[in-house]
Amino acid sequence: MNAPSDVSSADDRKRRASPLRRLWIAFGLALFAVTAAPAHAEPGAGLEAGRRGDATTYEQRKALAEEGDPAAQYALGLVYEHGEGRPRNLAEAARWYREAAKQGHVEAQVGLGAFYARGEGVPEDLVRAYALFDLAAKGGFSAAADFRDSVARHMTDAQFAEARRLAGDARRSGPGAIFRLDEIASGQHGAAPARPSGQETPETVAAAQRALAALGYEPGPADGIAGSSTSAAVRAFQAGSGLAVDGEVSAALLRRLDAALAQADRREPLLHGAGLLWMVEGAAAQPSYLFGTMHSRDPRVLDLPPAVAEALAGAGSVTVEIRLAEGDTAEDFGVKLLRSMLLTDGRTLERVVGHELFARVVAALAPYGLEPAVLQFFKPWVVFFFVSQAQSNLEEAAGGGLALDLWLADEAMRKGKPVYGLETVDEQLAVFDGMAEGDQIALLESAVEYLETAGGPAGGSAFWLEEMKERYLQGDIAAIMRSMEGPAQRMDPAAMRTLYKRLIDDRNEVMVARMASLLARGNAFVAVGAAHLPGEAGILHLLERRGYRVTRIY
Repeated sequence: MNAPSDVSSADDRKRRASPLRRLWIAFGLALFAVTAAPAHAEPGAGLEAGRRGDATTYEQRKALAEEGDPAAQYALGLVYEHGEGRPRNLAEAARWYREAAKQGHVEAQVGLGAFYARGEGVPEDLVRAYALFDLAAKGGFSAAADFRDSVARHMTDAQFAEARRLAGDARRSGPGAIFRLDEIASGQHGAAPARPSGQETPETVAAAQRALAALGYEPGPADGIAGSSTSAAVRAFQAGSGLAVDGEVSAALLRRLDAALAQADRREPLLHGAGLLWMVEGAAAQPSYLFGTMHSRDPRVLDLPPAVAEALAGAGSVTVEIRLAEGDTAEDFGVKLLRSMLLTDGRTLERVVGHELFARVVAALAPYGLEPAVLQFFKPWVVFFFVSQAQSNLEEAAGGGLALDLWLADEAMRKGKPVYGLETVDEQLAVFDGMAEGDQIALLESAVEYLETAGGPAGGSAFWLEEMKERYLQGDIAAIMRSMEGPAQRMDPAAMRTLYKRLIDDRNEVMVARMASLLARGNAFVAVGAAHLPGEAGILHLLERRGYRVTRIY
């Protein structure tokens, strides 16, 4: 189910977060009364067959509900929502919906999601509404995807990011994740209840939670509930800021958080964030050169600047991220790569990711000419890359030719230079193929959602990748890293952290260790993806920590 295209803009979200929002959502979710409830909503209707078949009275329903029967709990919620033989009580309806929703009852999840979206029976909470609708959609309630997307259109970027995180938690650990902070705040599971300080209101607590999250602490969702996660984050911030450590949200804490955010906005530029060609000097008689590449076949990228061409021509050896095996051609490598990309256990992509997400993938890739029958063969991480690429990049790849990395290796071999690789094919493939299937699916779903909310390929991947190329040609690696934040905001935070660690940080350590012998001999030309160069965990700084001197040449 396609998400509305206007979700992508923060300005649009803020503009729509108006007093009219409640009315719009109430209208949009009115369909729930038709699609979710009819069998149990009719006066005198019975419960499910079998054990619940004759439980038609209120007392029978209540007895079964109190025993933990989710269908009876849902039916009791309907009684209170619609006033069937009992006074209408939306708070009581929400309570029973919650009990059933926690056990995976999809109709109850949708009913409670509608309550949160409209602010009926519970405080309005678009984040939880989104998570509940998302969970119900994954459970087979197809209309819930429409409700989820309708709610998303009225969320701020911060709410949307938090909703995605909470929905991911619920998919991984169960529906209880959506309500866990309620339990903590009320003292369940042995946790101490939150202690109001007189200055704590849901609004101030939510503001503190957002600021703490922006500063790298983990206060939990910005829901205004001062539970144990928020208290722990407050204590950690207070301890590092010279404040009294009491875990409470106060005016002093908010002022200090504002100051910390302002200081973060004035942070130093990204270390080694500008430059593509760097001279690396150590004990060797001749310096070596480190070149940041872009995995592209674009002629502008392949047209090496004179300084890079000169360093390549004078180098005694050339090292790239990966080298073809002895005797292999680029075509051989492509065949091996293709084999690793295919599902080999008899399942189709649709079976792996579910019908709803597969339909969205098909719609997203329709402009690229990728047929559904072909997509069925690929693993989720592969299709994630299809979705993430601009159509021009896919056409470029299909048209043949080598990307910059392999072009450099091919050029060196033609000139008789020894060519080395820092990683094996298996190691590179394991970065993605070794990811848990659930993380692969989360990345794919997030990429599809980004493409949908960015207005399709023309407004999403194409624009983003073209901007990346322009920044690369300017040598502005810091801008490239910043441009990655746009798509990342639409992606599951946990999946993105996993991917970034596997794709960048872990490999940086390995590549620096393996290039040591080359740098010791000197006169080496080493080419790696430009994203590996900058930052505290980047290759350039790792080399500095090993005693090398790095100097920007271009």
